[in-house]
Amino acid sequence: RSMTDGSIHNSESTKGGGGGLVNIGTVNMSGGTIRENTANTDGGGIWNGNSGDAQGTLNITGGSITYNTASRYGGGIWNENTVTISNGTINNNTGDDGGGIYNKEGGNLTVNSGTTFTSNNSLNHSGGAINNHGTCEISGGTISGNTAKNYGGAIGNFDSGTLTITGGTIQNNTASTYYGGGVYIGSGTFNMSGN
Repeated sequence: RSMTDGSIHNSESTKGGGGGLVNIGTVNMSGGTIRENTANTDGGGIWNGNSGDAQGTLNITGGSITYNTASRYGGGIWNENTVTISNGTINNNTGDDGGGIYNKEGGNLTVNSGTTFTSNNSLNHSGGAINNHGTCEISGGTISGNTAKNYGGAIGNFDSGTLTITGGTIQNNTASTYYGGGVYIGSGTFNMSGN
């Protein structure tokens, strides 16, 4: 399935995840907006996961995911399979844990150049832009102006998560109560290279 324009907005999942979109197939998003959606659990904007043999793959090459809210994990996106983002905007999303994206154990998240995370908020826990428990590779983009109450204003890495940063800019993010205004490595593996 492809999304090239238009919007998915002002929708609510009252008993589960994916306020705007639930994906267990393949979605290619090159434009449009997923905005102002609410999930009672995970993935205010998008829930990208698995169901039996069906595995969600989400490719974002444009468009925006904005002003979505999750009462639990991943205000913008909750992921347990594969998400690749290039030239997309993730901004002004709010989750209890993981404001922009919550990348679950087993999830694979790739962030390439042209991607922007701004003004996302982890309301009560960690990872204003990204809360990573799986595999997260960042080669470009800008992560700025995000906030987490506890740890990792931009990114929090936990459990057996592997975070690899080879490019991009992380600046002006805030952990309002505890540690790691930019990046917080609570456990797992952190690799960083480049300038």
